[in-house]
Amino acid sequence: MSEETRWIDRAGRFRGSVSDARIVKADSGAVALELDVLIEEMYDADAWHNWREYGITARGALWIIKKDGSLNEMANETARDVLGWDGDPTDLSSSRFNPVSIVVEADEYKGKVRHKVQWFNKYDETGLSRGASTADIGGIQASHGSKLRAFYGAKGSSKPAAGKPNMPPAPPVPAGGIPEDDIPF
Repeated sequence: MSEETRWIDRAGRFRGSVSDARIVKADSGAVALELDVLIEEMYDADAWHNWREYGITARGALWIIKKDGSLNEMANETARDVLGWDGDPTDLSSSRFNPVSIVVEADEYKGKVRHKVQWFNKYDETGLSRGASTADIGGIQASHGSKLRAFYGAKGSSKPAAGKPNMPPAPPVPAGGIPEDDIPF
């Protein structure tokens, strides 16, 4: 990526297209498929908000080979089923990858906080968990309800969580607003 790349500066759920891909080999022998995703939208308040004009990029890695040399099945399933990658490390053209929905989280390393992709999902998924069915909830209540009540105490003993205001997400930091030292990787 060019030195003008604007890196993601917050956690959240986003959608975008793979803009760059590379294979990275760690000193341990582990191998990652590292991907840069150009952000198109942010998910907030139950809706997608357009971020195309900001030119923000997020980076993440799928550790496809473990340090012991074995395949990391979950990472490879994500690369295949979500990204559409065929496993060929010699063909990493960004056009070979499907657009994705990603979950970005803060990561602190050596005293610096950077935001990077933690999960890659299919483009039409938000990365939010899906609710259990009424039958599943009834079964959970029947088999685990007493343990849960014992752990959490009597009903009504805790304060309800404050509601989140229904506001669109704040725009990204303006160009030049992220110091070069804070650029990930």
